[in-house]
Amino acid sequence: SRSLIMIGGIGVGLFGLLVYYGISNGFINEMVQVSIELELGHVQVTRQGYYQHPVHSNSFKLDKSLIGSIENVEDVHAASGRLSAAVLVNSAEKSNRVDLVGIEPEHESRITAISSMIAEGEYLSTGQDGRIVIGRKLAEHLGVGLGDKLVVMTQDSENDLQSRLFRVGGIFESNSPLWEKAAAFVTLSSMQELLGRPNELTAILVRANREINLEPIVAGIESVVAGETAGLDVLDWKEVSPLLAQSIDMFDSFIWVFYLIIYLAMAFGVVNIMLMAVLDRTREIGVMRAVGTTPGQVMVMVLLEASLLGVAGVVVGGGAAWLVNGYYAAN
Repeated sequence: SRSLIMIGGIGVGLFGLLVYYGISNGFINEMVQVSIELELGHVQVTRQGYYQHPVHSNSFKLDKSLIGSIENVEDVHAASGRLSAAVLVNSAEKSNRVDLVGIEPEHESRITAISSMIAEGEYLSTGQDGRIVIGRKLAEHLGVGLGDKLVVMTQDSENDLQSRLFRVGGIFESNSPLWEKAAAFVTLSSMQELLGRPNELTAILVRANREINLEPIVAGIESVVAGETAGLDVLDWKEVSPLLAQSIDMFDSFIWVFYLIIYLAMAFGVVNIMLMAVLDRTREIGVMRAVGTTPGQVMVMVLLEASLLGVAGVVVGGGAAWLVNGYYAAN
């Protein structure tokens, strides 16, 4: 019974650690993946200093060959330009500050997952300059639905106030309610016309074929950018969103501290059980010593028993955790 208790204690502790690790690691990966799929991309090309002062006046002229050259870099899946600006969106009832993004619909669908999140209506298509796609939370806040009119107001390149009428052509839903309320999308051409910035972009988003070790991809894009257009930065998603990267690092540090505490608690429990096992066998160990067993051999016996029970606990707890983590990963 004592052996079963020890195996159970190790198994339960290891099971909890591994399941918690799987859930927390999955949460982190999901958070990063959602951010990349919704707005960051793996790599961005922007004007130098854009993210220190993210306004549309920090745009850059689009070289037609630049996006194609970026897509030819090894391990780059796709690239797409966009023009973003903070605008005021007005309905008949309310208004709201929104980050309006002008996109190339066909190219954008290869970079972000917005096209797959449309819950009502349709995604944008090239030439539909009078349509706007908004989030569900924003639609509820403004009190609008499909086909309703929205007036977008902002300053153009000459700092003159401009306004334009759009009709809601699509409503998307996401796992980020805040972003769902703060983002809207129109075609790139209509955004360039609204801001008075023809053939200009605030960023080129790049989707890579892998999510780790982006340094070679960044270096490849930098060499392309340096050869074609001066004054541009090439940033991976951690540099674009340092707050997200810092949050992940802090979360990782907290998790390892938590693991250490649980591990020490498990270790003291195992030591306590083995100590009781030795004390309960005082007479048996005395007989073994009397017939010639050395202290080293007694120690090896105790350590071997602890090791075998530990392996059994690892197999039980690790196997159960593998099944649970596999189930959640698949679903």
